[in-house]
Amino acid sequence: MTKEDSKLLQEYLSSDSKFTFYLGLDTYDAFTLYAVYSMGHATSALVRGWLNVQKRHFPNKAIPIFTPAQAKERLEKLASKGLLYCCDYVTRDKTVILLYTCTKYGYTYFKNTLDISYIPFDENLIYHAEVESFKRLSAASIVLGLAKYKNSIAAAIGGKVLYGKNLKQRSLFTYGWAIIDQNGVKKLYIVEPINFSINESVISQTES
Repeated sequence: MTKEDSKLLQEYLSSDSKFTFYLGLDTYDAFTLYAVYSMGHATSALVRGWLNVQKRHFPNKAIPIFTPAQAKERLEKLASKGLLYCCDYVTRDKTVILLYTCTKYGYTYFKNTLDISYIPFDENLIYHAEVESFKRLSAASIVLGLAKYKNSIAAAIGGKVLYGKNLKQRSLFTYGWAIIDQNGVKKLYIVEPINFSINESVISQTES
């Protein structure tokens, strides 16, 4: 190889191409999908809470911060593309709540975009009984509430760590947990939701 060839090759290697990674690449949809997946089931408000907590702990990541309207619009768009499964339920005061669950397509998109292919897809999520979905929603809202404290040093929802180190010994499934540093003492709070409203066509009061 001549000096001219070597110089030209060096220029090619040091210059950008259209296939080069650059910071302008858009990944906020991947983080939005990851938020839903991490909680199992989520409302628009829970997604915003998850994203806000993650952005505080990982400020350099391209994690979006949405207004309520923006989050609702984005989630509806992702659902319309088949990346999220959406269903609704009506509360006692006739308020309609939209619930989102990540589909296999959404999972494939965010795990490849965020380079976290080691995370398995939970196929049971789509088929959870309503009471199980509500338990997970309750647990997520409580853990995200605890995560807002500045002295919260670790948290997880449904076995998936939000930030901080995972628990060293964790043999059983937990709906959620958080570790709070209280004056130098680390305290573990485990979230275990209880639902007193049951579907008696599936489970009896005695069994519950």
